[in-house]
Amino acid sequence: MIVTIDEHEFHHLAVLLDSIFPECSRQMVTIVINQKGVAQGRLARVEEYALFLFMPEVQLRKHHDDLLSPQEKRNEKRFQTPRWEWLLRGGNNSRRQDREKLFYPIYVDPKTKKITGVGEYLPLSEMPDLTEAHKGTVAWPIRRNGSLGNWQLQPSTMWGLAEKGFVKLGGFDKKRRTWTVMYLNSGTRARIDRGEILVTGRDQTTGAVSVEYANPEARQRNIKTVWHRGSHDSGIYGSSVLRSVIGDGTNFPFPKSLYAVRDSLAAVVRDNPTAVILDFFAGSATTYHATALLNAEDGGQRRAILVTNNEVAEKAAKKLAREGLHPGDEGFERHGICNAVAWPRCKFATQGQRADGTILQGSYLATDTEGSELLMEEGFRENMECFRLDFMDPAQVERGDAFEGILPILWLMAGCIGAREDRRGASPYYIPKHSPFAVLLRETRFHEFREKLAERDDITHVFIVTDSAENFMMMRRELGQDYRCVQLYKSYLENFRINTADATLVSKGGQSDDEA
Repeated sequence: MIVTIDEHEFHHLAVLLDSIFPECSRQMVTIVINQKGVAQGRLARVEEYALFLFMPEVQLRKHHDDLLSPQEKRNEKRFQTPRWEWLLRGGNNSRRQDREKLFYPIYVDPKTKKITGVGEYLPLSEMPDLTEAHKGTVAWPIRRNGSLGNWQLQPSTMWGLAEKGFVKLGGFDKKRRTWTVMYLNSGTRARIDRGEILVTGRDQTTGAVSVEYANPEARQRNIKTVWHRGSHDSGIYGSSVLRSVIGDGTNFPFPKSLYAVRDSLAAVVRDNPTAVILDFFAGSATTYHATALLNAEDGGQRRAILVTNNEVAEKAAKKLAREGLHPGDEGFERHGICNAVAWPRCKFATQGQRADGTILQGSYLATDTEGSELLMEEGFRENMECFRLDFMDPAQVERGDAFEGILPILWLMAGCIGAREDRRGASPYYIPKHSPFAVLLRETRFHEFREKLAERDDITHVFIVTDSAENFMMMRRELGQDYRCVQLYKSYLENFRINTADATLVSKGGQSDDEA
């Protein structure tokens, strides 16, 4: 558990956490978030605190950056893998028309991922033939937004480097219908010549070299309890980053630095690429943004669950009240922290553009798994769902017309797999096409339901709506050993209850209930 707080309530929080989690070890991290300081009449405050609680068995992995020691101007990369640059030009002069003679085809053997040749540049008056681009036999400089770009090198230079093994292929991008092409730039090649970077091998199929730094000591160190990094500045990398995503009209006080949150998470989940991260006071959704960034850096699949209310700031609420708008009104709720800040940030950061189509500008202080700069306009390869917890109409529940309201819960219980679907009509059972769960709504149609289940080999969760524990147990036995069966009560007017005592996971391996 990680809790951030300022100096006013730190001591109270520490005592509270110790009383609730006596089995945990607690450490305090001091994070410099404003080196200029905030004047408070006496001393200028520059820091906030993060309380880390660890279960007894937890050990943290060392890292090349202890977050305190002075950083030499980017000598820290000396202790990482030498960086391969994108051959596709980014930033200024990256359009085809900016560098006409740098738009040319690179020929590829898609089976071996070997670069087999380079073509001459294609004049602006001619368009490339992309009819068979899906076969992956030719790489063209196509940008993330689908427009035509240009390469960083002249054809002859590129081919000369390819023959030396200094050019290689990344993955094939189906959306762009082209390959990611990587190369070692002139700075890296100069370091190879000076012996600072060593060529340690060569791929026998593609000919691409393997490189590493001559000083193999990564100088891994324990992360310290005082963090002093410019990227943790809450003004530049908190407020400014939030504005760059949502827009200048953003009104959210004191958002945290994206990189301070990223480093906090990385300290404990760097070794766990499938971690689940819960933020139950989401604020401006920095936790989601940091999780997505961390995944982009190391190829992880970590999930973030964010919970927030839709509180409207006091000043804004008073102004809206004078305009006749109150909590519950659409015009009021759109100004809430969820609707105006957290959810838009998640969407825009992921898509790389705002709702009005405005492309996000700038880049992150991070690189992807291939060492390429992460541009904000490229977004993230993440999936999202937003759920609103609300009251249901008791009359609808009593009539059984509110089943749609619990479908998201079942989808979540079954692992959030596949695009979430809504039921249509009043069928006796429900089996979504793309998610691994099924729901029996009418007991009398059990045998038909079981036959439908047999047509699917991906179902893991079966929800049975019945008030009879005896009937539930009988149906569960008949379904066999491959499903997690959960009883749902018909009488969910009083409360929609999930009978966890009767929820049993029975595997082919014979796992017992307690073991499950």
